[in-house]
Amino acid sequence: SGDGTIKIWDLRKVDDVETILAHKNVVTDLKFEKENSKFLISSSYDKDINVFSSDSWVKIHTLQGHNDKILSIDISSDYQTIVSGGWDRSVKLWSMEAI
Repeated sequence: SGDGTIKIWDLRKVDDVETILAHKNVVTDLKFEKENSKFLISSSYDKDINVFSSDSWVKIHTLQGHNDKILSIDISSDYQTIVSGGWDRSVKLWSMEAI
């Protein structure tokens, strides 16, 4: 969202169940780690990638390294690597082992 929050919705009730204060700026992308459903990963204009526990929605790790806004993120098919692309014209690879 534009205010740096992430809203978690219960689609059965069509109601938000959690609001996460995720970033200091616009949230640009979200990805769930689907293999074990343990992590929610977000990127932002604040140049950070944040990793949240999907059990408690608590931030457990921050990845830093971009020099400008992060526009998108994805997770490799083997769930071992996060890839991010930024306004700084860089693509970065991050090991899930670091998390």
